[in-house]
Amino acid sequence: MTNNAAKALIIDYNHITRYNLKSSLWKIGCKVYESETESEAVTTIVTQNPGLVLLSLESGRPNVVEIIRKIKELHDCLLIVYSDTVTKDDLVECYSASADEILVNPCSQVERLFKYFSSSVPEVRRFCISQYRQLVYKEAKRKNALLYRQAVSI
Repeated sequence: MTNNAAKALIIDYNHITRYNLKSSLWKIGCKVYESETESEAVTTIVTQNPGLVLLSLESGRPNVVEIIRKIKELHDCLLIVYSDTVTKDDLVECYSASADEILVNPCSQVERLFKYFSSSVPEVRRFCISQYRQLVYKEAKRKNALLYRQAVSI
């Protein structure tokens, strides 16, 4: 990871979910910051300027609307609210508070997370695309090596 790495902030009190999301974002070359509380998140946003902020709907309750608005006031970033279950009221509240997207079950949607980076700052986009291509190339190379070994052993 270089100094030019895309930056993401995960705001979630559940350390397992944070770890899973962090692992997914690391795979595409992102520098990931974590926060359990609103105050930690505000400090990280002000000091690190992440291009992507992932906010757990459960962690934001009961004042998720205020948290979304505060984040958007502090920093112009891509703000994604996520949860395993989302109601119609949640959608209305989050979008009306200026959330950019709502993601259901984010740990199973790594490719969709990558798509969000493609709609953010051009430098972030270029960096993530190059990291993703390297990841795909390494995976293809590994699979070809396996196929070659299998063919030779026949």
